[in-house]
Amino acid sequence: TLEKKQLVLTQKIAGQTHYGLTTIGRATIEAEMPALASSVDLKPEWSLLVFQQAPRSDRNFRYLRQFLLQHRWFALTRGVFVYPGMPAELVMNSIQKLYAQSVLIVKVEAWVWGDIRLVIGQGTMASQVDDIYSGISREIDRLIGDYLSEKDLDYQAKQQIVSTFNRLYLVLEQDFYLGAGLHRPANQGRELLGRLQLLG
Repeated sequence: TLEKKQLVLTQKIAGQTHYGLTTIGRATIEAEMPALASSVDLKPEWSLLVFQQAPRSDRNFRYLRQFLLQHRWFALTRGVFVYPGMPAELVMNSIQKLYAQSVLIVKVEAWVWGDIRLVIGQGTMASQVDDIYSGISREIDRLIGDYLSEKDLDYQAKQQIVSTFNRLYLVLEQDFYLGAGLHRPANQGRELLGRLQLLG
């Protein structure tokens, strides 16, 4: 369970059960959904990974390419990927185990030339994410206007709230948070989630 994994804390207050995230739980969520991070470093050091000689187990780096994209690396050009910050432990362990002599990883402290907005915007479809956030924001405003003062929500109202939450969840999974400072205010995902929580 989440409690056994020390991700969630349960407390009884005045006869009611309250749930909260532990420090480990918060870190786990922020690792999966960087847009929910409480602090966003808009100018991180970057990790740059270059494909060299493909191993026999992955002759064209097909598996590694997919693995990196799943873990929020950006394909800069053929055989070159970048990541904001240091690689996650899971990524480093996999690379050391399966690609020890096959890739090169270096730390980059600054972009000297080139349009980072263009690279990141294309890599993450940031403008599409912005449009989705805008639509969700309007929907949350409507739900708050319709239901905030209601004590008991009917089935239809609950379905609308759950549907909006699901849309927000899906976009948070896709938001690499780098759009913050490039295209939008930081922590927009957190702000929308906080407003949605007003509805219970």
